[in-house]
Amino acid sequence: MGERTDLDFDTLLARVTKPARYTNHEWNAVHKAHEPARVRFVLAYPDVYEVGMSHLGLQVLYHVLNSHPEYLSERVFSPWPDMAEQLRAQHLPLMSLESRTPLNKFDAIGITLPYDLT
Repeated sequence: MGERTDLDFDTLLARVTKPARYTNHEWNAVHKAHEPARVRFVLAYPDVYEVGMSHLGLQVLYHVLNSHPEYLSERVFSPWPDMAEQLRAQHLPLMSLESRTPLNKFDAIGITLPYDLT
């Protein structure tokens, strides 16, 4: 898991304009234990949460991967500048939405590039 405690991350949430982007309380989120998973994926969308969640390709991949009993898939979105600044200031890595796991702890990172301007 992450190098810092949830308390440290929760403190950061009080300093950003839209903390709900980083809390993982949406319907249909999948929460699996990391230890029994044979392969751990993180799906990265190179834009903020609100834009990435509207991308159907990301939703399909997330569902398909998590439907496999030996796979775990979590998501990560680009942080808004206020959160990126807080992560840097606290020396925190970019983390997955579901479990706040640093990206370097996953077996594979998939990056979605849906159009030329991203």
